[in-house]
Amino acid sequence: MTYEVKSDKLSRYPNPKREKKIETWLRKIESSNLPIIKFFQKHSVPFNRSQYYLYKNKLKTHGITGLHDKRTEGGNKKLTHESEAFISGCIELDPAVSPAWLNEALERRYNVVLSPSGITKVLDRLKLKYEKRTRGRPQKNQSETQYNSCGGFEMILALAYHLGWPQMVANSIQDNIKSFKRTKKFKSSCEFLDKKGRNKLGRFTAKYNQRRDIRNNRFESVTQKRVNKNWQSMNIIRDTVKTIERKSLAILSMPVTTMNGNIRTVDTALGQELKHFAGFDYKHSSLTKYLNELKYLGTSSDLLKNTVKFWKKCWGSDLKSTSQAFLCYYIDGNTKAVWSSKRVKKNKVTMLGRVMGCLEHVFIHDAFGHPIYFETYSGHGPSGEHILDLFQKIEGAIEDVPGSRTSVKRVLVMDGSSNGVKALSAFASQNKYHYITPLDDNQWNERKINQIGRPMRYRYGKATLREVSIELEDSQKKGYLIETRAIKIDWDNGKTTVLLTSLPIKIAGASEIVQSYFNRWPAEELQFKSMKSTVCLHRVAGYGKQKIKDERIAERQSHSENMVSKMEAILKKPLADISVHEEAIATIIPKKRLMYVK
Repeated sequence: MTYEVKSDKLSRYPNPKREKKIETWLRKIESSNLPIIKFFQKHSVPFNRSQYYLYKNKLKTHGITGLHDKRTEGGNKKLTHESEAFISGCIELDPAVSPAWLNEALERRYNVVLSPSGITKVLDRLKLKYEKRTRGRPQKNQSETQYNSCGGFEMILALAYHLGWPQMVANSIQDNIKSFKRTKKFKSSCEFLDKKGRNKLGRFTAKYNQRRDIRNNRFESVTQKRVNKNWQSMNIIRDTVKTIERKSLAILSMPVTTMNGNIRTVDTALGQELKHFAGFDYKHSSLTKYLNELKYLGTSSDLLKNTVKFWKKCWGSDLKSTSQAFLCYYIDGNTKAVWSSKRVKKNKVTMLGRVMGCLEHVFIHDAFGHPIYFETYSGHGPSGEHILDLFQKIEGAIEDVPGSRTSVKRVLVMDGSSNGVKALSAFASQNKYHYITPLDDNQWNERKINQIGRPMRYRYGKATLREVSIELEDSQKKGYLIETRAIKIDWDNGKTTVLLTSLPIKIAGASEIVQSYFNRWPAEELQFKSMKSTVCLHRVAGYGKQKIKDERIAERQSHSENMVSKMEAILKKPLADISVHEEAIATIIPKKRLMYVK
């Protein structure tokens, strides 16, 4: 049975003349002077160039029998069912086994040799789930070390992300924006588009700041500026949740990148660390605009409520019971005072050596050291005007227990910078909040005492307590006096402390008040101190003109005095002889003057 060649191309079916025809074409190609590419272009060869090289290699190795088409023998399968089962078992046992190892195992066990591509095609044909390896050189896990100036702060940001603080802030702002977009004020704000004084790109120019209406309204309150505000032009309206999270983390990192306000901008080498903290190297103008837009939107009330709920959720499971008769809030200033002999502005140190009563960075924790709220007043917020309103907002955000009839006495424990008469008068005008604060030593005067009680021992320490009624005078309003309760503490080690409080004696005794004040150190200030040291949150106000003894100069002065005394002992006799001659000369000088006059 024979098969004929149907066309100029070689048939796939077996033909005795097929091998002879391939051999004839191979000899024609080798004997031709034309290049192989041009030969195939000029002549109609029944196979392509890649087949030419294969046929040439087989003819050279096996002769004309190597050109025989083995597909007639059943597809030329090298693998049997047994060898395929072996491959499947190896892959199920270890999906990460390499094709090279499988090839070696097949050759050793079944005397079958496959090419690298052949073993891969077998794995794909059998639909085996194996781990494919990438091409090229094997990848090595190399760790890259990056250095930054504030690397430790990344732990704080990781903790913030773990607790969900950035997500809470971003979702709160985004919810506020969504609700604001549904109002008529937002939809009609495009009417207030003012392009006068801007360039073609809509950016502000110097002419915009020179406009008379802009100059007149520059320092107006935000409430008045909201009336003609184009809300749709703000970037925060178009920002995504992830962008708001990054900007909020950048604001959280500003105490570190600005060295707690010592550097007034983040456009410095230290400010470039924001890329590690927030994921983007924000400029100072971008962060300022972000804060201004938040101020225009009025998101502070919603942020305050969500912040209180956030910390309540974080620390709710760790709350412990307390034996105190009242709820204490501890307020401590972040600005530390140094002595100065000059009077300066608010938030600085006076000649009395204390910080004036004002709010700068306000940290509010509960009685167990858990943070509740943070707010900043830039050092221009008097305690008497802001602290009570602040706590009313905080407690308004805390959900009361429904059906509860328990009355809680709230006490604000403050340091000595908040005990001004103006602040104490604000407490006296209401009945919800009480205070405990120390009295400075320079304000204690026996003449200001109206009444003093009998001594009693302190139940929780080694001290003697006395109930005192004292009058304090307002430094701004001469003649304005306020009478308050005070507790004088005479410690057994000789020191004396005076505490002021508005709590009546019926509610709390002297020992309970003293214990509540001094519990602030283990419960509050110790934790807050470690937190501040972690984020480098520290600030010192004052001029620092206190006299300090220089030991090196003192040593030099004593050495000079000893040398002078030694020289005087050595030159004692020569100096005495010189003094005799000096006296004789002194008596001759007047005579010489008379002779000169005559």
